Amino acid sequence: MPKNYYDSVLLEFNTLLSEINDDLDFLRSSLKIRPRLSSLLDWTNLDPAGKDLANSFISKKTPAVSPAYLGMLVTMLGGFEQFVRKFVETTVSEINRKITAFDRVPERVKEQNIHFTGRALCLLREPLDHIVINHEEMVAKLATCTSGSMSYKLNSAAFSISVRNLTPSHLTEIVKILGIEIDWDYFGRIPEYSTMFGTSGARATNRAIQDKLSHLVKLRNRVAHTGYAGITVTDQDLEGYLKFIKIFATDIAIYISTKISKMQ
Repeated sequence: MPKNYYDSVLLEFNTLLSEINDDLDFLRSSLKIRPRLSSLLDWTNLDPAGKDLANSFISKKTPAVSPAYLGMLVTMLGGFEQFVRKFVETTVSEINRKITAFDRVPERVKEQNIHFTGRALCLLREPLDHIVINHEEMVAKLATCTSGSMSYKLNSAAFSISVRNLTPSHLTEIVKILGIEIDWDYFGRIPEYSTMFGTSGARATNRAIQDKLSHLVKLRNRVAHTGYAGITVTDQDLEGYLKFIKIFATDIAIYISTKISKMQ
């Protein structure tokens, strides 16, 4: 059994990050071995097809690797967005489980349930590509959300349609939808971030975290909407981005789940 309600969602995201790291390692190895490949091969025992393949690889000019790094960056941030989307869904499901009486659900969460269910139902004729919505199920669940109900079901999938470009300000709004105020200084007090950014004090570290998140979203948007011309990401940049987003995903999950655990 999972220790935390979000464990499977976090594991899925961390698996994606591991796959991206594997791709990064493969690209590094390919770049290192190409200049040395000729001296490493036993050319006399290579068959003609093998020689052609090796010569073709060796003769290639050194590629511009930044586009590959940018592709990994876009994949990483798309995965982070999907992680937050699924985390929101599982958190709403946890509220359903933890708070047995609808009357005890925070008013803001009740309001957002109506608001986002309405938005989801409006997508009936123009569904989103990245979210599957069962409209009949949503209508049925909404009907359970009435005063006095002891068997209500908030529409967890509806809440997830709020997740898009995860800038700090938008992430703050998403957390508010769940009835929680985000305290960025909480993250600023986590030692890993001050070590990562070379900052001192919760406020300065908090600012560095938000700046990093904003930078990543802006970078992803530029790549997605303009291509990679004029945009450079290095091996070291990508490695740092992967490290940051992995730590931050875990910490945001811990922060929100701790707040949810105190709801009654």
